[in-house]
Amino acid sequence: MDGLLLWPAYAVAFSEHFPELANRIVPVGAIEHVFPPELSADRVESDDQHGVDMLVKHLAELGHRRLACLSTREITAQTWAVRRRECFEQASKAQPGVTCKSWRLNRDGDNGVQVARDLLTSPFKPTAVFGVSDHEARLIYQAADELAVRVPEDVSVVGFGNLDFAATLSPGLTTLDRKPAVMGRLLGELLIARLSHPEQTASTVQVDVEMITRGSTGPAVEYSEA
Repeated sequence: MDGLLLWPAYAVAFSEHFPELANRIVPVGAIEHVFPPELSADRVESDDQHGVDMLVKHLAELGHRRLACLSTREITAQTWAVRRRECFEQASKAQPGVTCKSWRLNRDGDNGVQVARDLLTSPFKPTAVFGVSDHEARLIYQAADELAVRVPEDVSVVGFGNLDFAATLSPGLTTLDRKPAVMGRLLGELLIARLSHPEQTASTVQVDVEMITRGSTGPAVEYSEA
């Protein structure tokens, strides 16, 4: 094997092989992951801060002032989740009058719907929720359906990823398109370049994201004309 491309966003077993890869000096590149210091590796990631800034601005313009974030397990293998949650919290703080609170799944990631229920029924009463990926956003849909909470009339929902099911949710999910084909191509180019010049410093390339607005966002309840 001359090189290895990783997409560890949802994998966890790969992390135990980091020391072996470093010792073998196998060129490694990854999408959406921050490696441990002992492994020098190229990576390609989405511009999370810019994308989340767009989502928060969109929600603020709709009158939302109580924002919630539903994050995933945030284990060591999922550095992307921590980054997106932190970006959302920072973007919320930058908006006048906006308050943000975050919820997380347990380490096994098997209590998603329950956490989504807790979020929607909390005294905080968020009027909009950000899922760090479209999977977490879908959990909000599930919990909202069980609680007879309407999307977006009672709560707006936004996600991250523009995954294949995002447009088919009812209503369609407002989310960020990560441009995965572009990310994969760029990582391949970085790895090929490293094979020719193994001494070069590891690179990090950010890919801009695009906000896809669908029916899951609407005016905040307390600001609606109704």
